[in-house]
Order: sequence, then structure tokens, then C-alpha cells
Amino acid sequence: MADVILVQPIVGLLDNIKSAPAIPLSLIHAASVVCREYEVKIIDQRIDLHWKDTLKTELKKNPVCVGVTCMLGPQIKYALEVCKFVKEESNVPTVWGGPHGSTLTLQTIENKYIDYLIIGDGEITFYELVKAIRQGSTIENVNGIYYKKNGEVKNTHPREFLDLNDYPDPPYHLVDVKKYLPLRFGKPTIDMESSRGCPFACTFCYNPYINKRKWRALTAGKVISRVKNLKEKYGIKSVWFIDDEMFVDLKRAKEIILGLNGMNIKWTVQGITIRTVLSMDEDFLDLLEKSGCKQLNLGAESGSDRILKMIKKGVVTGDVLAVNEKLSKR
Repeated sequence: MADVILVQPIVGLLDNIKSAPAIPLSLIHAASVVCREYEVKIIDQRIDLHWKDTLKTELKKNPVCVGVTCMLGPQIKYALEVCKFVKEESNVPTVWGGPHGSTLTLQTIENKYIDYLIIGDGEITFYELVKAIRQGSTIENVNGIYYKKNGEVKNTHPREFLDLNDYPDPPYHLVDVKKYLPLRFGKPTIDMESSRGCPFACTFCYNPYINKRKWRALTAGKVISRVKNLKEKYGIKSVWFIDDEMFVDLKRAKEIILGLNGMNIKWTVQGITIRTVLSMDEDFLDLLEKSGCKQLNLGAESGSDRILKMIKKGVVTGDVLAVNEKLSKR
């Protein structure tokens, strides 16, 4: 019997364009502390076509709670579908996490299907919340949550940002990893986080609001160790770093690059800024290429200097052209 149920809602286009859905990394991270003391089961709407039957069976076992994660966008519909189903089938409390709730907080917690809302980093908050619910202790002592009491929205003291190096490796074993290896450049690829947050101020991004422009990173040694473990345990041949800006610290980045070199691993980066690439010399780019790096995702956002200034992108159109010219030689 699982003590905690976590449900991955349908994502939409971001998964539909892949050969396999992305691993539910946000839920895996959310479970990283709580799974050491409580049994956790992850249900995935994208994988389990009969997820309602699966969830209904688990609800009959009276778990402590059901948690979902949600980004802003189409996923909201599916996350709410999960919480609505839980309420129709049981009295089990629902917990909402992810960027949507941390950005549009009151709108989220006011929804009748959501009992608790976790703001920001969820690893410790979720564990403490589960423990408080299970023991029947006061919720007010759990930092970083919004909740309802007698129909009124309440919140506790904000939780300080976590040092990612203080917490255990993400428990990938909670899912069947082989179902979550989309092909990138022909290689089965696993998602991994090496840092969290971004120091820049782009107005269209959730980062300045949620992460307060703070960037926190695993040490290069931990990154390399985790890649090696994933390769040995699951036979992965490619890694997709989901960081919003992986290369804030170029010295750390170089250590990671040197560590990946010779591992016969292809790797790609979800987040890196134009200004960061422009600061890389040719030797650094050579190291990137030799280490197996296949792709850097850069956001140009606009071809208008006026718009770039308005959104506080920190670059001009000339920088966009320059970075394309620089990388086109590779």
C-alpha cells in the first residue's frame, strides 16, 4: 500500500513531439525526501491509459495524500481533472506543486479541488506536509504552503531556497525509466537537473518571480557522478539537462564538460543564454563539441531591439546574429 500518490498530468505539445514522454522529473524530485520514510507511487496519465482505475484502487487504501505537478498552460486542465477525480472518489487531501501554483498562487489555492499548495522548492516542504497530515499535527509549522482553513485561504512562512547538494539523488527507480527515454540525435535520452534558477531578469519568464533571480547548482562532481550512475543503472546514452541556465558559472561548466568527455555520452542543454555563449572562447567551444554536446537551446525571443529591451532580455539583435555566426562554424 502506497502512503503517497503522485500523479503526472498530461503535458501536451512538449511531449507529443517526442518519441516518448519526458520522465516525470518534478515528481521524482518531490519524492526524493519523502520516499525515504513513506512508500510513494507515481501514476502517469501519459503512460497509464487507465489511470483513473489505478488511482481509484489506490484511493481505497486511504493514502496520506495525492499530489500533482503543474506548469502554466494546457497541463492545468489535466491536473485539475486529477484533483476533481480524487474528490469525487475519496476524502483524501490533494496537494498541488509546480510553477503554475507558485506563480498564480491565490487563483490556484482558491480552486475547490485543491487542499494544499506548495510554493517553490518542494522536496522538504512536501515531506513535512505529508508527515504533518499523517500525524495530525499542525499544518502551520510547515513552511512554504498555502491551504484552506474554515473556507479561508491561509499561508505559512516562505521556505528558504534549498542547497541542491544537501539532498539525496533523485529516486528515478520510482518509475519504469525505459518508458521515458525519448530519442535525441538517435539516442535514448534521460532528463536530469544540474542547477535550478537563473540570475537574469527576463520579464516573460517565471524565474524572476519564483527563484528571485537566484541560481543554485550541484557541484560538478555531483553532476558527473549522477550521469555515471544513470548510465550504469539504466544504460542511457544521452542526457538532456533541463536547467534554465546551466552555464552561469563557466568554471563549473568546464569541469562538467571535462568529466563528460570520454564517457561516450551525448548531451544537450535546455537553457543557456546568448550572452553566455558569446563569452565562450573557441577553446571552450571545442571542449563542448568533443565532450559530446550536441545542442544548445538559445532564446532569441524577438528580432526587435525595442522588444528585447522591453522584456529585459539583456541582448540586442546584433548579439543574436553574432551568436548564430559563432555557432554556425561548428
